[in-house]
Amino acid sequence: MGPEEREKRPAGEPERLVVPYLEGEGVGPEIMAGTRRLLDEAVRRCYRGRRLLQWLELPGEQIRTLAAGSSLPQEMI
Repeated sequence: MGPEEREKRPAGEPERLVVPYLEGEGVGPEIMAGTRRLLDEAVRRCYRGRRLLQWLELPGEQIRTLAAGSSLPQEMI
């Protein structure tokens, strides 16, 4: 793929990509901090600064809701 092909971006493709994440406990925050730096730099280099990652930290409750499809325990529904 030549430079001119890399420069083109399909119509409607966002400049910022939203990446939801959950830091966790213990070594989680340290691992996530390094992971974010690594991925930010990789995207910056690959897209020559034209695209960025937008990090969205999800609280634990939102993760449970996404996994279960509801914020209420099944026995309460």
